[in-house]
Amino acid sequence: MSRRLLEAAALIILIASLSGILNAQSTRKGFWVESAGGIGTIRVSCTDCPSVTKSDAVGGFLRVGGAISRHVLIGLESSTFTAGQFENVNPAKNWNANVIILWFPWKSGFFMKGGTGLAKSTVKLGSGADAVIVSGTGVGLTFGAGWDVPITHHFAISGNAGTWITATGDIELPMRVVDDPITSVYVLMIGLTYR
Repeated sequence: MSRRLLEAAALIILIASLSGILNAQSTRKGFWVESAGGIGTIRVSCTDCPSVTKSDAVGGFLRVGGAISRHVLIGLESSTFTAGQFENVNPAKNWNANVIILWFPWKSGFFMKGGTGLAKSTVKLGSGADAVIVSGTGVGLTFGAGWDVPITHHFAISGNAGTWITATGDIELPMRVVDDPITSVYVLMIGLTYR
């Protein structure tokens, strides 16, 4: 997993360094759409869990919205991440639908993201005979940073590092209550943006 994260980070740094070489200027006005995919980690914890559960994850997002100004974009983001699909260890799924703000503080392609909305998480807690599959819907938070590298007047390649947090509250099971499960997703992604 750490090798894949290093490779993704190196790719993001390469893309960021190319932004000074490319002389195409991306516009940030009107409608925009972005799609991205990448790798990361899903981390699950709860108040009464004996340990934190982690697993490699893959996933992506689709964002659509409009520009408020050259520096601020607002939009809707739908993201999904899965873990443990190719292993029998710690399967997890996380889905978020958030209202987001992208802020470009400088003239460069660097941006920061924040948002909140609805989230759903399905995770396996525990192991062996004590393992339970827990699913719940709750509040989602997201934040991150990235870099847009324009490739034409309207298209850009985007590198993103982000976190999605899902808080579902207590989940009642037949034999017990799972106290405050929190799913956190940490991902590095590459995407394509149209503005």
